[in-house]
Amino acid sequence: MRKIFLIGFVLFIGMSASFAQSKWTAGSLRQFHEANPNQNFRLLVQVSEAVAEESFKEQGILVFSRIGNIWSIAASYEQVVWMQEAPEVLAIELSAVQKPQGMMDSLSRQASFVHLVQDKPFGAGIITPFTGKDVIVGIIDVGFQLDHPNFYDTSGTKHRVVRYWDQLDDTGNPPTGFNYGSLHTTLSDMTAKTYSDETHGTHVAGIAAGSGYGSKNRRHAGVAYEADMVFVNIKYYDNTLPPSAKGDLLVASPAIIDGLDYIFRYADSAGKPAVVNLSWGMHTGPHDGTSLFDLAIENLTGPGKIFVGSAGNSGWTRTHLGKFVQKDTLRTLPFNNRNVRADVEDMYIDMWGSARTDFSVSLGLVDTNGFLHGSSAYFDTQRDTVIQGLLTVPGDLGGLDSLEYTLTIVSRYSGNNKPNILFEIFNYTPQTRRTALFVQSDSSQIHAWNSGQIYDWGEGGFAPSFWGHPGLPGYTSGDNAFIVGENGGTGKQTITVAAYNSSQNGFSIDGLPYYGGWGNLAPFSSQGPTVDGRIKPDIAAPGENVISSYSRHAYDLGMRRSVTDTVVIGGVTNYWGIASGTSMASPNACGVIALFLEEKATLTPDIILDVLTNSATVDDQTGQVPNTAWGRGKINAYEGLRYIQTSVGIEEPKQSEWKVFPNPSTGNIHVWGVPEGASYWVYDLSGKALTSGQFANFSAQLNLESGLYILRIESQGQVKSMHLQVLP
Repeated sequence: MRKIFLIGFVLFIGMSASFAQSKWTAGSLRQFHEANPNQNFRLLVQVSEAVAEESFKEQGILVFSRIGNIWSIAASYEQVVWMQEAPEVLAIELSAVQKPQGMMDSLSRQASFVHLVQDKPFGAGIITPFTGKDVIVGIIDVGFQLDHPNFYDTSGTKHRVVRYWDQLDDTGNPPTGFNYGSLHTTLSDMTAKTYSDETHGTHVAGIAAGSGYGSKNRRHAGVAYEADMVFVNIKYYDNTLPPSAKGDLLVASPAIIDGLDYIFRYADSAGKPAVVNLSWGMHTGPHDGTSLFDLAIENLTGPGKIFVGSAGNSGWTRTHLGKFVQKDTLRTLPFNNRNVRADVEDMYIDMWGSARTDFSVSLGLVDTNGFLHGSSAYFDTQRDTVIQGLLTVPGDLGGLDSLEYTLTIVSRYSGNNKPNILFEIFNYTPQTRRTALFVQSDSSQIHAWNSGQIYDWGEGGFAPSFWGHPGLPGYTSGDNAFIVGENGGTGKQTITVAAYNSSQNGFSIDGLPYYGGWGNLAPFSSQGPTVDGRIKPDIAAPGENVISSYSRHAYDLGMRRSVTDTVVIGGVTNYWGIASGTSMASPNACGVIALFLEEKATLTPDIILDVLTNSATVDDQTGQVPNTAWGRGKINAYEGLRYIQTSVGIEEPKQSEWKVFPNPSTGNIHVWGVPEGASYWVYDLSGKALTSGQFANFSAQLNLESGLYILRIESQGQVKSMHLQVLP
């Protein structure tokens, strides 16, 4: 039984260990139910299939998508309470959240070498153009203008959106197997209901598969311009909150999984392969591929079913904090860099330890010189609780300075056995008192991500000092490693895309300039690796100052500053404009992968990754690949298609059998399957060469400090690169 104790200013609410990761606490779950008594909750659950089917039927729980033993369901408050205690329910993920990230011009197709497979003269070996014909391109997003000319064929006569599931529209018939939203198959139905708050989905879809019809000389065509398109307008929750880390533009993970499941089901019914784009992401989650969302993606994808996501836009921040804590105290000053001069500083921080360990945290207030004026007790992950507290200290001018916090603690996350604490922090005197965060553990690798503001979208980080003051002894700074986002970037079967610039200088229709560049990584593009040591992102694509379709329903005078083209059709003005983000890079790669599927419909995510590895453009900007900024390099449609035509399915690369162990290690490594005397090179994550040599007796002693490195092995013309983690 759960127990509630009120002790001073701190509230302890025991929670079932079956909760995996969620923005919901026991209290907020109950409060939401009381304010919305007739609304069901949407969840992903991990179940014991043998008994769950019958018991779910007895409870009246609606099951939509069954992805192995991860199910997408709808349940009442009482049913959620029942599931917390039901032994057949192994884990619950309630509305984990994410937000659209978020510029493709006529040069981006050339940058990805799409022109060599679509425009005459074709590249060598290409006989007929690749246009995405007989492939499904799915877009899961918000803010679609369904009748934009970009979504017709090149002549403007055929509408190419074959299915549109509007999860927000409960007035029609939902897809088979679901009980919410409306599925539309005709243009008149698709355009009956419009949304004026967003243009993101229209822009993203135009990059992946827009025909360019209506733009001058079709210069703003997307990549797979003859593919069939399926759109899912995502249902989101908490309409009482503003767009934010907890707000009304936050999409529930179950709704995304349902959308992906539906698109793949439709593709099966149509007998066509499908590639689906998700330009969304967040920093709440383990970043190691073990969230229920990422596990569901693994089960959904396969031959002819490919999922592509954006890496995220946190590249220029110190969003991540990482340190191995062993009988020591990690000290840092978290900050919100969007409201550094505000009267209140709020932060949303997610912290994880390593598997089967525990850690404790305390919050405090320090002055500009680093003097600690007060701190909370330490709260540890051995208790599965929610903590609410208020810390007060004397102010410099009298009165009290205060820090309010809520901690949601999970002792063992179901997918990885890691402890986890989710922080919501309000510092009411940030100009004179900085928030201090302390972490203690007997032995645990700590990773934390600061998303910044709670009730508005922003950025956060971790610093070793007060603004404008010298660093404090013993305090740790954040970094920009391990910041590829959840949902779009961390999955083991997700193709994750970074962004680079391939645009030229230009002007909006108002004469306002925008500035291009060629070949450089976008400064905002998030870098890996994942916490479990995988190279992410997988590939880079054009994503800065990208021109694509805008939704006229969301158009306002503020957007006119970035509008580059208009066309009037049927008395209605339609728009094209600029946007930047990995949100724009991801659909570029999605379109290219649609061309790959046109050549070979049974490609799997692993084979796609092999194609990208062997065909990507590598140049002075990318440096040595693979690396954690560019992945395998810049996506190349022409070289990728030629590799598929000449190599895929012919012979498995021999170096795939090479293995290194132990990994992690203390520096002494052994190899298996590698010929004696093979050469090796070790690089840091920026691509800088550190050491090299040859294996002797199939072993090597690497004198390296603890950390994460790239190990490259070469023998007899075969090359393989992999991550190597060195322990203290």
